[in-house]
Amino acid sequence: MPPIEVLLPLGAVAFYLFDASVMLCGDELALEWHARRWRVSGGLDVLLGGRRLFLPNPFTPHALLFRVRWGEDAAEPGSDVYPRLEQLDRALAPVKIPVVALAVILFGVLPPVSWYYGAGAALLAVFGAAYVLVGAALVLLFRRRTALGLSPRRYAGLALEALACAPFAINLVRKVSMSQSQCLHVESLAAGHFDAPARRSMATVVAARIGERLALEDDGSARAAKLVALRDRMRRLSRDPD
Repeated sequence: MPPIEVLLPLGAVAFYLFDASVMLCGDELALEWHARRWRVSGGLDVLLGGRRLFLPNPFTPHALLFRVRWGEDAAEPGSDVYPRLEQLDRALAPVKIPVVALAVILFGVLPPVSWYYGAGAALLAVFGAAYVLVGAALVLLFRRRTALGLSPRRYAGLALEALACAPFAINLVRKVSMSQSQCLHVESLAAGHFDAPARRSMATVVAARIGERLALEDDGSARAAKLVALRDRMRRLSRDPD
């Protein structure tokens, strides 16, 4: 069995990745917004309990993450949501600093300190620094809870998770942004804001998911016709941003 000096950092990374993962339904997409660019994913092709696992980029915990539907239950198209996204990004900007610092500790500080120094003062200092950052992130989140639309219950849940397991605090920005997913309409975003790779990714994923559904539908049925129309619309969006 590996020594605790090896298991500790590996376990911390595993907790972080477990908390960051999202299980997507067949009609859901994961959208990451970072540096004003979108990344679109439908998760793994392998089904786990009827859903697909999506793991965001572990090295960009400051990127906003959204979970949106593309099918019949998709959000209604509305006005341009970019002002709301900009407001959300600005409100979360101070929280991103301790979140990124925690990620640096997890990947760049904890492993060498644990492996070379073992349990001792150095490792305790790392833990202490991590929890100072967790506390700072939670204080900043509390001060911006109204702008972020966080209810007292939701904030308390996030705080308890972060205090109980420091690696969970690295996902605070993702968790808060994902709670705002209902305001996003994926087709409107694709038409007005996705770049070409994001539009192609969206069209490819949706076409594959629709193909799976069409295999279960009767030829010529009304539902099959709607699915084909949606697939064609997505493909047109992937070719033409207008």
